[in-house]
Amino acid sequence: MMNTCYANEAQALGQSIIRGGNVLSTTSETITDAGFLAALAAMPLINGAIKHTTYRIGIAEREDLVQDAILTYAAFYDTHTELWGADPDAFRAQVYQKIRWLLLDKLRREKWLTERIEHDEAALANLPLAGDTELAAITQALRSLAGTDRERAVVEYHWLRGIPLAQVAAATGVPVRSLRAVRTTLRTRLRRLEAI
Repeated sequence: MMNTCYANEAQALGQSIIRGGNVLSTTSETITDAGFLAALAAMPLINGAIKHTTYRIGIAEREDLVQDAILTYAAFYDTHTELWGADPDAFRAQVYQKIRWLLLDKLRREKWLTERIEHDEAALANLPLAGDTELAAITQALRSLAGTDRERAVVEYHWLRGIPLAQVAAATGVPVRSLRAVRTTLRTRLRRLEAI
């Protein structure tokens, strides 16, 4: 039996998703009201998948997982309605498996990211802080390292400002692959300078 707190939560979430209109367009597929209504009707299945995938999570994390599971169910329903009509048990088994895989991937990714952030913070805590003059000298050295426009774009926007290469590529009109090659070349040059 489904917990009434979770049922109310899911209905409120479903209504807030559907309220925007007939169709929700995600990055890869379009989800209709029928998919959302089917997902809301299948909340015991969704809650079961969440329960069997995660056993200790907070309310905020659970809400995120419920929303992802509803979206996954609705998208799967919209793309596999013929399976739902032909064999509902097979449909439920496949969508349950798909939801569990999605949730496991999401939890693994979050765990990896948390561990990486903790590791990076620990590594940064051990580094001595550079003063303003040292930072200015390093910045100037990096800028002098770049000779071409592409190298300047990588140094200025990617390294110094922290903008992802994909965004730099979109702004400059240079393919991401070319910028990665330029970044590799610059790293090689830096390693050679360190060896001197």
